[in-house]
Amino acid sequence: MNTEPSNTELKNLVEKLTQELHDKENEVSQLKRSFLANVSHEIRTPMNVIVGFSNLLTDPNFDDEQKKLFIAEINKNSRELLRLIDQILLIAKIQNNDLEIILSECNLSALIEDLHAYFKDYLDELGYKKIELRTINDILSTSNVILITDKDRLKESIKSLVENAIRFTRQGTISFGFILNDNDVQFFVRDTGIGIEDKHLKLIFEKFYKIKNTDETYEMGLGIGLSIAERLIHLLGGKLNVASVPGKGTEFTFSIPKIIAKQKNLAQ
Repeated sequence: MNTEPSNTELKNLVEKLTQELHDKENEVSQLKRSFLANVSHEIRTPMNVIVGFSNLLTDPNFDDEQKKLFIAEINKNSRELLRLIDQILLIAKIQNNDLEIILSECNLSALIEDLHAYFKDYLDELGYKKIELRTINDILSTSNVILITDKDRLKESIKSLVENAIRFTRQGTISFGFILNDNDVQFFVRDTGIGIEDKHLKLIFEKFYKIKNTDETYEMGLGIGLSIAERLIHLLGGKLNVASVPGKGTEFTFSIPKIIAKQKNLAQ
């Protein structure tokens, strides 16, 4: 009995694969167009604020106190613009496989404390008074753990995850930290925000993917923050996982190999 596929079957298979490839190319092209349009919008927003308030600084009708507020807005939007540019450059490096991992000693407790201070100031600057920011480390009060990893890439990964949590949380709690296990270190970022629907969970790590939300009070960003985190964590030897309950919140976790340089008891 002849089990070889017929020419017609082969032709149909080729046509099916060709159509699937064509559909995928169209999907990628559409995502890129959406990304570029979003980049233009996201960059123009802080730029317009910077230019607008810069012009007001030369207006004699405003007093010094008002001008201090203008300068604060200029500084805030300048930092936001710089962050956007940094993310675009970073995703370009990742895309071109041009990102180098440099291993060095990283003080985990100090890293988390630095991020907590950064995001506390960030939330104050944004005026988000209803968000409680917490750090939870099972050894923070007694030990100083030095991990061998790429500190900058690890910091950027956690930073992107916390930024994502802030976008989807306007009141409640955002917690982040780490837990030492036998063979690895587990990092986590939890929020009590609006959560993510199941249909989005498998797509949120794709480049340019943005969750459309009709609630305009929630910022959606460029659609690359989670992709950056996922790729950086992969380069560090880990895997980013997500669990979410719509209306209750989201938790991102990842583990990287535990290569401890030293662990000093701070109580000594």
